[in-house]
Amino acid sequence: MVVNKMERVHFLNVKNGDCSWIQHTSGRNTVIDICNGNALSNEELNERKDTLQEVVLDTLMTPNFSGNFKCKQFPTNPLEYFEKHEMPRDIFRFILTHPDMDHMDGLSKLIEKYNIVNFWDTDNDKKIDLKSFSNMYNKNDWITYQNSRINKRGPKVLNLYNGAQGSEYTNDGLEILSPTQELIEYANAHDDYNTSSYVILYNTTTGRKILFCGDSDEIAWNSIASLYEEKIRDIDILIASHHGRKSGGCSVYLDILKPKLTVFGNASSEHLDYSSWNNRKLWHITNNQAGNVVLDFNKVGYIDVYVENRSLAEKYNKHIYYNEYINAYFIRSI
Repeated sequence: MVVNKMERVHFLNVKNGDCSWIQHTSGRNTVIDICNGNALSNEELNERKDTLQEVVLDTLMTPNFSGNFKCKQFPTNPLEYFEKHEMPRDIFRFILTHPDMDHMDGLSKLIEKYNIVNFWDTDNDKKIDLKSFSNMYNKNDWITYQNSRINKRGPKVLNLYNGAQGSEYTNDGLEILSPTQELIEYANAHDDYNTSSYVILYNTTTGRKILFCGDSDEIAWNSIASLYEEKIRDIDILIASHHGRKSGGCSVYLDILKPKLTVFGNASSEHLDYSSWNNRKLWHITNNQAGNVVLDFNKVGYIDVYVENRSLAEKYNKHIYYNEYINAYFIRSI
């Protein structure tokens, strides 16, 4: 196997859903959730983008820029993004944080196009009536998900809980903080599958800490804080739970987390928990502002933060630097 020396996290702008890609120095790749995988091609979206008059507000809220940059209107198709960035055909692990459609939108195409070796799945009992299936999503993704859970010829499906040990679990610096078995049981009993969401701590080879929170809620965070307070203290990057919504629960513990940067997914602004971050003067950016966000760990001691949206980059830097390989603009090192 060719070892990939790069260590990067890509947090993609995929409508009101989640999709992250971790490039590990081992050469393995981790994909956490998928959304917008059934979308129009990026070429079609770019044609539409040319017709949009971008609106950028100049209000500055230290240390965050506010304003509607409208990147949500031009989401990324993750399958095209992976192709453009030459992701290998073998994905060592795909992590479905929980069984909501905005976290598996495009799963069928992902499994068709890539060889997924390990499939992390919570032991949930969620059911969907296909006759009443939402037109917003493709029911083939739900069918593929259910078939993957029972098909022994497909990816190796792993139902994992916090503290799981093994090469498929802890290699590449990934550590499961949630769910516990008790949280899974609660979620199944109450049809509350956000409570069962995976929360993954990623310890990079450079000693930095990234927390992927899925759609975890306050019940889950009470558990995480009671079991892992020292592990979650002074996080470098927080991928906010439930796309940054107030229902995400992690904001209750911001005084412990103290993230140097928080990335919010897409959600209606009235649902986003800006005040909890602004009151503590914690830096945050949203997919609607940044488009795709890329975190590069290849400079020893630093995390270089890149964004797809040039207009946002210009707010941070007088002289713009565009990384052609990452296809994004540098904004700041942490």
